[in-house]
Amino acid sequence: MTDLLLTDATVLTGDPAQPVIADAVVAIAGQRIEAVGPAAALGAGFGATPRLALPGRVIVPGLVNIHTHAVLCLMRGIALDMGHAPAYTHGVPHGHEIAPDEAVALARLGALEALLFGSTVMADSYVHADLTLPAMAALGLRVFACGRIHDVDFSQVHAGVWRHDDTIGDAALAATRALIAAHHGTSGGRANVILAPHAPDTCSDRLLAKVADLARDTGLRVMIHLSQSPAENQVIRERSDTTPAALLERVGLLNDRLIAAHCIHVTSEDVARIGGAGVTVAHVPKGNATGGTMAPTPALRAAGARLALGTDNLTRT
Repeated sequence: MTDLLLTDATVLTGDPAQPVIADAVVAIAGQRIEAVGPAAALGAGFGATPRLALPGRVIVPGLVNIHTHAVLCLMRGIALDMGHAPAYTHGVPHGHEIAPDEAVALARLGALEALLFGSTVMADSYVHADLTLPAMAALGLRVFACGRIHDVDFSQVHAGVWRHDDTIGDAALAATRALIAAHHGTSGGRANVILAPHAPDTCSDRLLAKVADLARDTGLRVMIHLSQSPAENQVIRERSDTTPAALLERVGLLNDRLIAAHCIHVTSEDVARIGGAGVTVAHVPKGNATGGTMAPTPALRAAGARLALGTDNLTRT
């Protein structure tokens, strides 16, 4: 039973066989798109179904924002020119300072802005995910989210102190398992969990290996920041005697189920590793611009990596 027809618009389908339909009809039944096609083929088949004419408009598939922290829309106008992530930056709000009700309000704001700009799917991680995931999904998006998995004391990272504590890591894993049990597959299948170890420098080798085990046990995808700064690379070199990408390979996380954000400060060997593993690289142009850096996206793609776009901590841009 068709509820609504969108007519008189141009549709970009994403189908290589028919990428553009100039005079299109989109049929909607409930919360699903029932049919898309040329008006000449579909327009007469729906009788008196209500119609919304959209001349001069372009209809596109929903966009996927592959790497976000919706709560961090609070950073707009605060840390745009500081060149690095808020968790590493003096004088700005940090995750451990955000109250649950604040996180929900900010996450909903970020999700609404994403919808306004055409994103219907988000991969998101930050604090209070047990509250923000259902709150965002309730707005109609498909959300893959997780709390930050880490075992570093985040209250000290902005001061340049990376001190790992197994107790912190075990608590983060327990919270993630509880999130999976409570919310994965809920909201009509629109609320889902993605495992989100924060970054190689904020997760010990032990914790990263445990996340790899959890990913194998659950079949869930993993999202992580990777080589987003020279500081991260230095910490891993001193701690684990390797590069962040090589460390992920060592613990079993570098594979085609991984979404790796940024990948800016990678070596040629890292590019080959990332591409050879079929990793999805979450490219964040805004992050490149504010830090005056550039991820080697052509080389990553040539090596076999998949590229997707994310907005990181400024959801609408």
